[in-house]
Amino acid sequence: MRKEKGHEMNDNIFLKGCKMLKRQGPVKTFKKAVNYLKFRRKINYMLWCRDNEPSQKELLEQRHIEFNYEPLISVVVPMYRTEEKYLIELIDSLKRQTYSNWELCLADGSCLSSEENKVSDMIKERYKGDLRIRYNALEKNLGISGNTNKAIEMAKGEWIVFADHDDVIAPNAFFECVERLNEEDGKNILMIYTDEDKISEDSSKRFYPHFKPDFSLDLLRSQNYICHMLMVSADFQKKVGKMREEYDGAQDYDFILRCVEKISKLYGLCECSKHIAHIPSALYHWRAHEGSTAGSMDSKNYAHEAGKRALIDHYSRMGIDAEVFSGEDGMFYRTRYKIKTDADGNKPKVSIIIPNKDHFEDLEKCINSIFKQDYDNYEIVIVENHSETKNIKRYYEKIETDERVKILTWNRKFNFSAICNFAVDKTNSEYILFLNNDTEMINNDCISELVSFCQRDEVGVVGARMYFPNGRLQHAGVILGFNGIAGHLFAAMKEDDGIYFHRSSMAQNFCAVTGACLMIKRTVFEEVGRFNELMEIAVNDVDLCVRVFKSGKLVTYNPNAKLYHYESKTRGVDIDAVALKRLDAEKGLFLINNYELVNNDPYYNPNLTFLKPDCSLR
Repeated sequence: MRKEKGHEMNDNIFLKGCKMLKRQGPVKTFKKAVNYLKFRRKINYMLWCRDNEPSQKELLEQRHIEFNYEPLISVVVPMYRTEEKYLIELIDSLKRQTYSNWELCLADGSCLSSEENKVSDMIKERYKGDLRIRYNALEKNLGISGNTNKAIEMAKGEWIVFADHDDVIAPNAFFECVERLNEEDGKNILMIYTDEDKISEDSSKRFYPHFKPDFSLDLLRSQNYICHMLMVSADFQKKVGKMREEYDGAQDYDFILRCVEKISKLYGLCECSKHIAHIPSALYHWRAHEGSTAGSMDSKNYAHEAGKRALIDHYSRMGIDAEVFSGEDGMFYRTRYKIKTDADGNKPKVSIIIPNKDHFEDLEKCINSIFKQDYDNYEIVIVENHSETKNIKRYYEKIETDERVKILTWNRKFNFSAICNFAVDKTNSEYILFLNNDTEMINNDCISELVSFCQRDEVGVVGARMYFPNGRLQHAGVILGFNGIAGHLFAAMKEDDGIYFHRSSMAQNFCAVTGACLMIKRTVFEEVGRFNELMEIAVNDVDLCVRVFKSGKLVTYNPNAKLYHYESKTRGVDIDAVALKRLDAEKGLFLINNYELVNNDPYYNPNLTFLKPDCSLR
């Protein structure tokens, strides 16, 4: 009996729900079902695509545009028991390209069975006369890596695009890539990647879009977020090498990691973003069906384990002492870097700077959580500023007997930037941790996590994952442009609410992190000019981080350093006229210096909204 339209997709959702119920229990299944329904009600992605992607008129106009540089693009496709209907869709999507200088290299490892001969015959019959389409029947199946390598050997182009035999490429994909190569800095580009989404088996629906940031080293080390569509300079590919069969299932991840290593050796790790371009548009449609890594849990687990091996070997080749674990929910990777010590085995010293006025209970909770840390080489520098209560004075007397605690006095009016700069002058440690007095470290290796990331040569600043007392997220990185200036990603969201691509749980790079818990190398702090004391209260932390980012160092979010933040309890809420005027002035100063960056945060995709912190569509 023929199913009515839409029932096949609904059955698929039902089966996924049953598997989830068995694997995660009724409570989590119910929550995810509710959030799924919220998402479906909130936005129709197909309608969004219609409104935000090039019209037929625009596509026609693209066909008549000539570029100064029009390279041949070789699309390399490994084949094995390919379904004819999917291959036709792939080839037809290439023939619809508005940029025509391409070739298709098909390497078929299906061993010339009668069924695969039909595919060969179909190609000859359906696409006869199109010399851009080249087919090679291999003598034996060499696996996904081996078949891909045979397709690469067929390629004559200056650029290589990797594609699967059952996926679809948007008609403007190659045009967008070549247009990017023709921009002023195009000659420096060695790799280009695009956003992507999923396409249903019957090709009737597109869904689950992945709108990505520009190149983020730490996010790449958390998952292969680059994935599809990937285009690489052919000359550069030859230097990096081909796909490796020992990583089948994650052979593209291994290849991308090796590309980053090669760029690092040629130009330096912090220069990767100048040579890896990102086009923020869903130009690749990944087929989601049983057996593909887009649709099958078994395939995902197989690929995940291969990816873990690829990442471990990446660290080994880079000479980085690190362990790799599966991340939360087993969907990505967590890296634990070994902390470097001196010749005597001592870990580097950390000065923890905490401005404070009264709020004895908050401060005590904060200090006690530090005392429980497994990291032992630190000092706590409390900067006292006009406290009035007896409780706090008695507490100072109590903790000052601990040799790890130093109490300084700031007698002038409150100025967060000036206080922090003042405190830094009274220390000589390698790392500075700026910490709000209304925070509490959750995990006992919180400081260790921060130091382990901050010690990396390419990193200047490290931030933490922070929660409100009710368990909702308070900070998972700062996005420039929120609220006209900057805002916290996923603020006030529950992690069970379906965080966008698990991003709150993954290490990644931002232009800024919150100053409520911010670790910075002393050398970097001095090089970028310290906190700007004209910014007494607002955006001083964002300003500092942005200057670190502009200096070429990474600002990194480490989700495995976790804290509670009892936000804005310390000094009350700034709402009087004078405070509002000062707030506007400080924001204005930041905008003057960073207007272009505020309107183009490289770590936030322009297709996502700036009105809410949930990464919903713009």
